[in-house]
Amino acid sequence: MTYERILVPLDGSQMAEYILGQVTTMATKFDSVVTILHVVDAATPRTEDMTPSQKSAQADIAHYVERVAEKLEKSDVSVEWHISYGEPASEIIRHATTHDVDLVMMSTHGKGNASEQELGSVALSVISRGQAPVMAVKPPEDVMTR
Repeated sequence: MTYERILVPLDGSQMAEYILGQVTTMATKFDSVVTILHVVDAATPRTEDMTPSQKSAQADIAHYVERVAEKLEKSDVSVEWHISYGEPASEIIRHATTHDVDLVMMSTHGKGNASEQELGSVALSVISRGQAPVMAVKPPEDVMTR
């Protein structure tokens, strides 16, 4: 099996970014295109209706995602990025389906059992409702508490 398209949902936290080492390894091995996806848990704003603080927050999100993409590109990984608006799990599944994603790679705050409380509701939803395989990695405790 090859992984031509890998989707990596990030929320801006160090915990979510923990997966990036494994992403780099997989993308390099399979010559994959990696898509970084940041989902804003809100309705899609119309630019003309946005307040100055909303515009600033949107620019901050774009800058964050661009920085992550640049880090991966320095490791010779081909990277795309997208910002989406809506319920995070639904948007991750939608993006994976509409962009022919072969693998979703994400960090989770799981504690060992596959319950919503312990795996994380977004990760569990993506695993149970999505079609693409999911690699969910639990970061070490010190990363999760930062």
